[in-house]
Amino acid sequence: MRGVSAVRSGPGTLWQSDESPARCLVLCLSGHPSGLRWLAGSIAARLPGVVYVAGADEDATSAIERASGIARERGLDAGLSAVVAEGDHAEAGVLASRMLPASRLVLVAPPGMPGLEPAGLPTTLLQASQSAADRAGVVELEAAMRRAGVAVRETEYRDIADEWARYPRAVKGSRRALDDLVAFLERGIGQQSTFEVIPGWDLH
Repeated sequence: MRGVSAVRSGPGTLWQSDESPARCLVLCLSGHPSGLRWLAGSIAARLPGVVYVAGADEDATSAIERASGIARERGLDAGLSAVVAEGDHAEAGVLASRMLPASRLVLVAPPGMPGLEPAGLPTTLLQASQSAADRAGVVELEAAMRRAGVAVRETEYRDIADEWARYPRAVKGSRRALDDLVAFLERGIGQQSTFEVIPGWDLH
């Protein structure tokens, strides 16, 4: 991707802008990390930070340790971190958001997590299709977060398939979903003022 560099970092890949100095860290978790090249590169290009995509065989604890090490090495603000978890890595993303700790959590196409204890989670964005196989589980996940006092927003895309992050060229509307994700991160770990966002999107 133009203006962005990707280098191997242990079992994972580190993405960063070639132009903007890093201020924040984004940890990405997926069962198909090679499919997140567009997502990770786009985040790195648009945020003042670095994006670490954990390797396919890297467990959550190892990914968290590596991400924390990257933040220390680069002198990044620990309070400006976020976690993006895709698909069945949602639970790992929840764990990572607690351990970093992160100020933003994004769950892309998450499954239902009936055993989740959401109390204490950071401000969260759920990106899910209205036609998702486990739609009821996603609805209950959002409700459980709200009951626990978590600031949460769920997109409920009507015309964007859950696979948008991995197959952006094939899924119509993937650019809009990306814009939603980046805007959400900007309000928590970027430079955008929370007083300049669309009403209803400012969760914190």
